[in-house]
Amino acid sequence: MTDIDLEPVFLLLALKNRKCFSCGTTQSPQWRRSQYHDAIKDRFLLCNACGLKSAKGQFCSYCLRVYYLSSEEEYVTCDRCGKHDHASCAEFVGRNHTPYRCKSHYELESL
Repeated sequence: MTDIDLEPVFLLLALKNRKCFSCGTTQSPQWRRSQYHDAIKDRFLLCNACGLKSAKGQFCSYCLRVYYLSSEEEYVTCDRCGKHDHASCAEFVGRNHTPYRCKSHYELESL
C-alpha cells in the first residue's frame, strides 16, 4: 500500500474518534472548531451544542470549557462585563474575591 491508499483510512479513523473537548460526547450532528485561544495556542473540537455556546463566549476563561448556567456548578460573574467563570477555576487561580473580575478585566487592571 502507498501513502495515498492509507489517507482515507486515517480520515475515517479521525472522524470515528471525535470527542467534544468541553462535554466529552462522541455523538453530534455537526462538529465545530472553537475560537483560537492564546492560552493553548490552538483551537479544539466541540460538539454542535458546545460549539454554539462557545461562539457566544459562554466558556470559562480559565479551563476553556463551555458552561451551562442551569447545571449544578457554581459560577462567579465579572462585575465589569457579566462574563461567568467556574467558581472552582477562579478559586484555583486565587481570583474568587469580591468584586470579581474575569481574566480579561483582571489583566487590563493589572497593567
